[in-house]
Amino acid sequence: MSGAGGGKKILFGGSGRLGKEFLRLYPRYLAPGHRDVDITDAARVREYLHDIGACCVIHAAAVVGAGETEADPDGAYRVNVLGTEAVARTCGEIGARLVYVGTAAVFDGKKGMYAEQDIPRPAYFYGWLKLMGEQAVRMTRNWAVMRTDFFTPGAFKYRRVYTDHYCSKLPVSMTARALEAILRSDYRGVIHVGGPRDTLFNIIRSYDPSVEGITVSGSDMPDFPGDLSLNTTLFRSRFPGILP
Repeated sequence: MSGAGGGKKILFGGSGRLGKEFLRLYPRYLAPGHRDVDITDAARVREYLHDIGACCVIHAAAVVGAGETEADPDGAYRVNVLGTEAVARTCGEIGARLVYVGTAAVFDGKKGMYAEQDIPRPAYFYGWLKLMGEQAVRMTRNWAVMRTDFFTPGAFKYRRVYTDHYCSKLPVSMTARALEAILRSDYRGVIHVGGPRDTLFNIIRSYDPSVEGITVSGSDMPDFPGDLSLNTTLFRSRFPGILP
C-alpha cells in the first residue's frame, strides 16, 4: 500500500453512513470523532495526525446535501473546505496518503455519464464546497479523489423519490469496498465510483418498493440537476470485480 510504512490508518467521518459501513467492514481503521479531533481546528488536526503517525487517511467527514449546506452555509464551509484543507495540509507534511470522498454533485447534471476529465461545474452550493475540497486535496503528494454517489439500502432518507433524475447511486457497502481498494492502491488522481445509470426512483425502488415517485419539477427543489450519472470505466478497469 502506498504511504509511509508501519503507520496508522485513519478515517475522518466515521459517524456518517459511509464511515459506519466502512468501519463495519474494516474495523482496524482508527476513526476519531468530533470530540477527539475537530477537523475545523487546523492545529488540532496537525497535532493528531503527527502524534498518531498516520500513514494514510480517508477523509469522508462533511456536511452533506443541498438543504443541509444551505441551512448553515458558514458551518458547511468550515467543515467541507477549511476542514479538508487542514487534513490535506497535514497529510502533505507527513507524507501520508490521502483519499478524499467526493461527489457527483461537482457537475451540473446537464449531460450525465461524466468522466474524470469532464470539467466540474456544480449546480448548487454543496457541489461547490466539495469541489473546493478537491482543490485542497490536490496540494498533497499522494492523493486520490473518489467521486461517488451512494445510498443505504432499506434506509433511504426520502419517501418520495425522483422519477426523472438520473444517477449512478451505489449501495454503501460496495462504495466502502471501492474506497478501501483505492486507498490500498498507488492510484493518484480523480476516479469515479458508482453503479449503472438509471433513474433514482428505479434504483431505490429495487430495494424499497414502498417509495413513491415524484418529478423534479414537482418537488421543493425544481432546479435539481437532471443527470448526475458517472462514467466508471476507469475504476472498473483498474479495480475489476468490485462494482456491479
